[in-house]
Amino acid sequence: MDGLVDEAFWLAIPPSGNFRMQEPKEGGAPTERTEIRIAFDDQNIYIGVICHDNDPSGIKAFQKKRDASLETDDHFRWILDTFMDKRRAYFFEINPLGLRGDGLISSGQGQTLNMDWDGIWNAWTYKGDFGWSAEIRIPFKSINFDPKGDCWGINFQRTIRRKNEVLLWTGHRRNQGLLRPQNAGILRGLHNPSQGIGLEFVPYGIAQNDKEYQETGESIRNKSADLGFDVNYNITPNLRASFTYNTDFAQTEVDD
Repeated sequence: MDGLVDEAFWLAIPPSGNFRMQEPKEGGAPTERTEIRIAFDDQNIYIGVICHDNDPSGIKAFQKKRDASLETDDHFRWILDTFMDKRRAYFFEINPLGLRGDGLISSGQGQTLNMDWDGIWNAWTYKGDFGWSAEIRIPFKSINFDPKGDCWGINFQRTIRRKNEVLLWTGHRRNQGLLRPQNAGILRGLHNPSQGIGLEFVPYGIAQNDKEYQETGESIRNKSADLGFDVNYNITPNLRASFTYNTDFAQTEVDD
């Protein structure tokens, strides 16, 4: 996993690349070619993407912090509707520097994207004279899905920033888009993926040390330490039980 989509198992997979413009010309042909390949084993799903670019020096990539806004960068995004209900999906994005962003999509009368969710997954990127590419690994145990189903909703979006070009694999119309799971395509053939035991353990620790100086010149040193943990267990793919010991209130916005 080095970002180069050149291993034999990748090259044996016919790429999918029928992207269409959403911007600037709805339904227009892309100015650059994009290739997508998908593979899986019993533990992970893998995505290989090649973003061809005739002018690699023009690729824009500035952001490195997780979940940072990529409005200034070239980037690649995708969603996984793992329950095929066309209302909820996992959202992922990367840029050529390997920045990772992720969140949860809910769709009803409108679309909302909650970026507080941070999944366990990884992405490796590579820039070359062809453009840029990425290899992505998402463990099945990082996401919830129906183990009896072998079809997921899936969609991809590529943005070429210097051209303000937005490309969609499906749902390219301006009243559609990536954040609408109902406009996603279908990924078939996922047989017996493992969700693991469904147990998640998240510990935390806090230590503090400070010194208070008195008028007499003496000082008082104060030390404190605290720890706690969260345990989450998936009773079913749609039902999770959570237990918290000594809640870390610095994370209340995520708990909320």
